Amino acid sequence: MLEKEEILKRIPIFSQLDRVDLAKLVPELEEVKYQAGETIFKQGEQGSSLLVITGGKARVFIHNPQGAQHDLAILGSYECLGEMALLTGEPRSASVQAETDISALKLERSRFDRLQKDHPFLSIHLNRVMAQRLASTNQAAASGTVYSKDNDVSSLENGFFSVESSANYSVISHGIRQVWIWLKSLLDLKHVGALILVTLCSWGLFCVLNDAGFNRDQIIIALLLWLAAAAWSTNILSFNVISMSLPVAAVLLGVSDAQRAFIGYSSSSWFLMLSILAIAVAMNNTGLLYRVGLWTTTKFSPFYANQTLALTVSGLLLTPIIPSADGRTALAGTLAMDLVDTLGLKDRSSGAVGIAMACMLGFGQMSFLFMNGSTTCVLVFGLMPDEVASTISWGYWLRAALPLGIFYLIFSWLTILFFYREKIEYKTNVIASQLKILGPPTKHEIIAVLVVGLFLIGELTQSLHHINSAWVAIIAFLLLFGTSVLDESSVRKDIDWNRLISYGALVGFGVVIQQSGFTDVLASKAVHPLFQILSSHTALFLFTIAIFVNLLRIALPVVPALVLSTLTLIPIGSLLGVNPLVIALIILLSSNSWILPYQSTIYQNLVMSTEDRVFQHKQTLKFAYSQVAVILLSIAINIPYWRFMGLVK
Repeated sequence: MLEKEEILKRIPIFSQLDRVDLAKLVPELEEVKYQAGETIFKQGEQGSSLLVITGGKARVFIHNPQGAQHDLAILGSYECLGEMALLTGEPRSASVQAETDISALKLERSRFDRLQKDHPFLSIHLNRVMAQRLASTNQAAASGTVYSKDNDVSSLENGFFSVESSANYSVISHGIRQVWIWLKSLLDLKHVGALILVTLCSWGLFCVLNDAGFNRDQIIIALLLWLAAAAWSTNILSFNVISMSLPVAAVLLGVSDAQRAFIGYSSSSWFLMLSILAIAVAMNNTGLLYRVGLWTTTKFSPFYANQTLALTVSGLLLTPIIPSADGRTALAGTLAMDLVDTLGLKDRSSGAVGIAMACMLGFGQMSFLFMNGSTTCVLVFGLMPDEVASTISWGYWLRAALPLGIFYLIFSWLTILFFYREKIEYKTNVIASQLKILGPPTKHEIIAVLVVGLFLIGELTQSLHHINSAWVAIIAFLLLFGTSVLDESSVRKDIDWNRLISYGALVGFGVVIQQSGFTDVLASKAVHPLFQILSSHTALFLFTIAIFVNLLRIALPVVPALVLSTLTLIPIGSLLGVNPLVIALIILLSSNSWILPYQSTIYQNLVMSTEDRVFQHKQTLKFAYSQVAVILLSIAINIPYWRFMGLVK
């Protein structure tokens, strides 16, 4: 008997899927059997799945209103059943009965819809199959004994031409409706009230800063930050639009010249961000993340504690290799769904939630451990004062963050076991089938691993060759591009250029803020009343940072929260003898809250990639709340180490 992976490769509907998508499909397919004469589908019932025959034959037939039966087809191995109801959303147009004993693979609607979305060619193939089925039905209808409204091809064609002829009108009318909706939203009483409140707060902020002795440029910068924060928190405009508006406004209002306001686009950190996004795309496209995740899972014994640890370790190992927390978590969501099926867990069970949280911990929350762990790490690094950033290498960052990361990982993992532990039934054959489908590492995977290895070696040996991290990353990018691991289409379409544009704008505006002296004045005025308390209580100050960032994240998205907290807290910390790198690590670690779902893009990606199957938000709140205590405990334990390194007084 053929193995499942061999069967999948022979099924026409899946023939154009690549090896990674085929591997991901394995846990979604349920093996089912039917005896000869058994009814598989009934005409008129609602379709919720499709079947692919792997052995045996099935007879397809319909009944006319008078009850007469008409055979349409005999289907055999590797042909699909039930796809018409899933494509059209209509009840099943025919009945299916097992002509012989049948073995089949069953695919539920949710996975079927996702496959169609990700792979449009499946719709083309299935529409071709559906057309053939409709032709068979119409031949039966030609006898005059069968009538089916669903199979009336002429009515479908008339509908198509009607839609086609009115396409332009629909586009124009849709645009007009959207403009009208936007105008109505502006006139909404809630928005008017919010505008009045923002205006009053802006006036109050102006009066306070003016009385405190801030100069004109500093007051304008503070007002721009305040207005940007208000716009970010209300989503009144796109995040990218608001980010780009900040340096533009600084130039137009005379706070800065264009060269300084847009210097972010020529900074080394911008090129580091570009390279990191490109490397992430390359690693994603090769399927390396999925392979390592599956491989790591097989290296741990089949117990719940070990499998959650395997997921966490997998994510941690891949963090410096695939430097995109959102991308890693999105792919980890698929891995979580597969592992839930593999371990025999029910959807939304306690164990399933724990699997998802282990994915989030390893693939997303540990980003702060590496300077290239995510784009947010690069953003915070880019916002540091130049004299500080120039002293921080990839290896130095890792050395400063390592004990904090170890404590945080251990405590978080133990928390997952405490809240979500469950007995499991481990199905090793599923992962074995997935690894067989993936096959041996491809040439592109091997090149990618070698290039990323050279990148990491280059970063770790920076003290010897003195080449900036950004240029080491650019070399890695060029190697991936030159060896076709990254092609022109991937560079053009898959790299998040919107994020790069926003990043350059925010870094440039950060330079404007620093050179205006705003953060220094703010730090000196804010720190004096607290200096006597905090100067001898470093732990209290570091705890305050963690709590402040958690609270700030309730109101602001992660990027603006990082910008505001980095620019305001680093100067204060410097006056208290705390190195900016320590503050940056705590800010990054504390910024991943998801008490409210919108707070974390990492969490949102996990929700979307698990298709709302594995967990509900309320089930994760125990772990989310406990994260505050875990973070504070990890910081407290790590303070002596930072003192040893000379990063804190």
